[in-house]
Amino acid sequence: MKSVGEERWTAAGARAAFASAPVVPIGALSPRGSLLVVAPHPDDESLGCGGLIALSAQAGAKVRVAALTNGEASHPNSGAYPPARLAELRRSELKAAMNLLGGGAALAVESFGAPDGRLETCEAAAQSWLDRVCAPDPPAAVFVTWAADPHPDHKAAFRIAAHQAAVWGAALFAYPVWGLTLAEEDDVGPIAPCLRLDVSLVLDLKRSAIAAHRSQTTSLIDDDPEGFRLSAADLARHLGPCEVFMRVDAGA
Repeated sequence: MKSVGEERWTAAGARAAFASAPVVPIGALSPRGSLLVVAPHPDDESLGCGGLIALSAQAGAKVRVAALTNGEASHPNSGAYPPARLAELRRSELKAAMNLLGGGAALAVESFGAPDGRLETCEAAAQSWLDRVCAPDPPAAVFVTWAADPHPDHKAAFRIAAHQAAVWGAALFAYPVWGLTLAEEDDVGPIAPCLRLDVSLVLDLKRSAIAAHRSQTTSLIDDDPEGFRLSAADLARHLGPCEVFMRVDAGA
């Protein structure tokens, strides 16, 4: 068998690897007890890492969640929720979701406020911001959206988090969101070790946290027919009994 990094996955190959990955306890993902979850938009953290966040909080780990944009472009034609108001709403939804996942534990929730859809224009500023908000106690493990996710903000978030993980000497894990929707034959990059976390005991909490992002899951904003809304299929992809994480070289 070739070593990791010499072969590349197709999307079908990656999904097969996700399904067969070993199941590990929460301690295997954050052995020193502190972790940072980086989300390109509010809701990505709940979709990809909601169970991880809940289990880490229950284990007494220090958890910080950092949203790099406010997701204000999800309903671009809404008159009731212009960008500034939608950004405020989405920040409040993020805090509500994290309150649920924290179960009373105080989770640190941070928002950078990069322009939604244009995170790549301020990567250096986002790196500096992450460095500041995580000082003087940098995380032992960093979780961020997969570099193969097709959304440009997800790719930029990966680059930002990978840079900072290397600076901190932290373990880097990628979680898939929209990468799960790619066509089977799509090239999704170098293979990486995969791990699964059993989140069945906190699945109801995760479901509630996702639902707290009401602007993305309900008809709350009803004056933009082109506005984004998570479909039943989108939700189902992230409400299984396990979450999957790829162990990635922070220098990649």
